Amino acid sequence: MTWRTYTGSSVHLKKDIALIGHDQFTFEIVDVYKTKGGLYHAEAYCQMVSESMTEYLADKKTPRFYNRQIAAIRFVPKEAVTKKTREYIKELMTKY
Repeated sequence: MTWRTYTGSSVHLKKDIALIGHDQFTFEIVDVYKTKGGLYHAEAYCQMVSESMTEYLADKKTPRFYNRQIAAIRFVPKEAVTKKTREYIKELMTKY
């Protein structure tokens, strides 16, 4: 697996990719981190700040986003979330 073909680890996302097609999704690299710890920390930060795991559609049953868990946070990261990542989240929150 490489960053060029990675789409995500969510079984719900993979199911929808198979159902409606890869071309119906947009995948983007938000930022690049030097360590896995920094990357995992930034990913968790994005999920928490954007409330992507707690928002539901109008039916109150269907999650609005594919994120359903925060994994891989088992240590104190060696780098903090970057300004670029924080700005990305601020912009994202104004769009949605």
